[in-house]
Amino acid sequence: MKLQLLLDNGEAITNYLPTFRDALRAFIGEVPDGVELSLVTYAPQPRFVVKSTLDHQQIIKGVDLVAPMLVPV
Repeated sequence: MKLQLLLDNGEAITNYLPTFRDALRAFIGEVPDGVELSLVTYAPQPRFVVKSTLDHQQIIKGVDLVAPMLVPV
């Protein structure tokens, strides 16, 4: 089984980024072994943060790389 996590990293997550990351880590921690995961953000366009892997620890480390995409004013 493969599971791709698509994350909206628009500037709306700025105020709750720590909670967002904690929730992602908790979710990933509950995914059973043997499930292939990938982590993708999609603001302003889709980008792989971590490509598909069975190593859930690698995905959890990738959560720290998720940052809001701020639109210049």
